[in-house]
Amino acid sequence: MKNRASAFIASLVIFFMAGSAWAGEITGRIFWKDGSSCSSCRVSASIKRSGMTDKVFTDSKGYFKLTWSSNNSIDELYVNGDKKREDIASGEYVEIRLD
Repeated sequence: MKNRASAFIASLVIFFMAGSAWAGEITGRIFWKDGSSCSSCRVSASIKRSGMTDKVFTDSKGYFKLTWSSNNSIDELYVNGDKKREDIASGEYVEIRLD
């Protein structure tokens, strides 16, 4: 019985690890028009056929990492609630200058 439980747990771990390999992700940096970093800017996106991502905030140098649970691409990327980019594939690095 102990071996069956161990095998079940191992199967779950492999399943969840494999599922995370399909998750989408973009990274990037947000700047102000003058070139300074946009720290604490809110970043989110709409994902094709999957809804919205959670919001994340840029770090002190303006960097962010946005992840989602499907392998679909981004329809629209929002910074501080304003649409800034469209059609971004998972894995892309994005730089945005704000007015």
